[in-house]
Amino acid sequence: MRPNNIEDIKMEYLYTTLEASKWLRLSVRTLERYRENSTGPYYIREGTRVFYRLPDLKQWQEDNRTI
Repeated sequence: MRPNNIEDIKMEYLYTTLEASKWLRLSVRTLERYRENSTGPYYIREGTRVFYRLPDLKQWQEDNRTI
């Protein structure tokens, strides 16, 4: 579930691309490529910086798992 307003986002920890890639066990470049192709987890852009929310990382991981 996505937050309703920017204040909800600011109250939680935001992961950098490096931190998110480590959490997902992907290379930074792979996560960047997923972002460029709109196939990765939701992200937040602040100017030139990119951040990820943990619930979005978990949801993307769950949505993309295979059995």
